[in-house]
Amino acid sequence: MNTLNDILFNTAKFPPLHILLIDFLICLTLTIFIYFLSRILLIKHQNTIKSSFANSVKMVLFFVIWVGFIKTYIDLSVVVYLPSYEEQFIIYSDKLFDSCIYLAIITALFRFLKKSKEVVILRKKSETQTAAYEDFRDINAIFKAFDLGAVILSIILILAALRVPATALGAFSGVALAGLTLSQSTLLTNLFGGLFVIFNRKYSEGDIIASDINSSVKFSGTIKKIGLLTTHVDSYETAPMHIPNSIFLNTCITNSSRRTHRRLLQYITIDYKNITKVELIKEKIISVLKSHPEVDQTKTLAVSLVMGGTTIGNKSEGSFGANGINLQIYAMINKVFFVDFLQVQDKVFLGIAKELEALEVSFAINPTTVKIESNNGVAQ
Repeated sequence: MNTLNDILFNTAKFPPLHILLIDFLICLTLTIFIYFLSRILLIKHQNTIKSSFANSVKMVLFFVIWVGFIKTYIDLSVVVYLPSYEEQFIIYSDKLFDSCIYLAIITALFRFLKKSKEVVILRKKSETQTAAYEDFRDINAIFKAFDLGAVILSIILILAALRVPATALGAFSGVALAGLTLSQSTLLTNLFGGLFVIFNRKYSEGDIIASDINSSVKFSGTIKKIGLLTTHVDSYETAPMHIPNSIFLNTCITNSSRRTHRRLLQYITIDYKNITKVELIKEKIISVLKSHPEVDQTKTLAVSLVMGGTTIGNKSEGSFGANGINLQIYAMINKVFFVDFLQVQDKVFLGIAKELEALEVSFAINPTTVKIESNNGVAQ
């Protein structure tokens, strides 16, 4: 930097305006050259990691070139108009220039990681092209590790820009770590919880999760972002929740997005006058379940009288209820997404209703039995 200053600030040989003009032309030429060179190199590498890296490097170079020009302009003004402060001012301006370079590198590094993650996810989407749930746990875990490494590198660069000696940095790190361990145990627990969530790969952004019903912490919703300290979960009412990652270390979590099936469980009630047709009704319902392509035939298919103590409506009933004969329909559907499951369920239920109609069997809805005694005392 001192050699460059001697060349640029040689006002004895060149007028200051000429020096600035030459410096501006050099910066402009370099900018144009880098711009067109990057365009040529990236013709065959659009939307790739190479293009992300090249764009990040280009951003750093542009920033350094024009910040360097601004520095030259300010330094040259001090050399010409405030020569007595020249040496001291240039020392501080050099430090400020170095800090700007480090800041540009840090910004470009995080921008490169963000764009690279988007490129990798888009590439995986184009390769799979399936309607199944898109699993990006591996990608998220890898880039979270890269983000953590980028944070550590950023701290090192910032300390280097501040001219912190290595021995002082080591002593400070030891004291800071000890103090953090004693005073911020919750913070560290959340940090380790975040690393557990990221690298254990049980949960991923986009998953639908819920805490166990016996847990002291109740939540359910869709994971929007997994951070190092908290996880952002949107409830079913889209209200954002920020859950400390330590919760994931000691709480049973249900991940609904990793299911392979959805359960179809339905109770129907038929009139007592159809009691002789119960076996035929069960056979017809089973045939509907076996004929539907989205009902998994390798899983349990069952149509039976309900067990005692089953909650039907708002009452606890058994096989023979207050309104009629209670039947239970059980099957597993090869659909994960709730909307798709509802469509299959509707088709199954409508198919069952059609079969019951063909048998002239009607559903029982709050029937009332009235006994009328004749004049001779016989009930009718």
